[in-house]
Amino acid sequence: KAGWKGGHKQECKRLREGGEGGGGSGVAALQEALRAALLGGTGRAPTDRQRRVYEKIREAYDAGKHAEVVEMAEEGQAVAEEVRGALPVIAAQIYRMLGESFVWCFEHVKGVGLLEQARALAVEADDREVLGHVCNSLGTFHRGQAEDKKAIEEFEQGRAIDVELGDRQGEGIACNNLALSYRAL
Repeated sequence: KAGWKGGHKQECKRLREGGEGGGGSGVAALQEALRAALLGGTGRAPTDRQRRVYEKIREAYDAGKHAEVVEMAEEGQAVAEEVRGALPVIAAQIYRMLGESFVWCFEHVKGVGLLEQARALAVEADDREVLGHVCNSLGTFHRGQAEDKKAIEEFEQGRAIDVELGDRQGEGIACNNLALSYRAL
């Protein structure tokens, strides 16, 4: 937490925005920042096994191989629990990727439970970007279940975070999802 408040928060913001030291923009820069954190930039280096598990999950998730991510869930949850105290952002990312993958594989109860764990960790770590992704994922889930009022609550929270972070694309997607949910009502 001290490192985050001592400058990492601003550094990550620059990376997200593609600014100095970023080498890219948006999600790619954030993933690189997370990768750097996982590789020891936060003061507590994860073990080789923790790094391998995180990277395997991230690679399968990024490739859209949600069934593979689900197969790694037990090991992924173990790693998330191991790192949650020292690296809560990484634990939140693991839970988010697992949760979204379970939802994609129609294991909704498990997926939503994991997304709620990701939400709690993102709030704890004050990681607005992960929180925004979680809100939008939960909104999409609720919209798919015809729970439009719950979907609207999640999309509104996600949209507010997108506005806060200056993510115009995310804001546009959230507005579209809000319109679909309002129309369904």
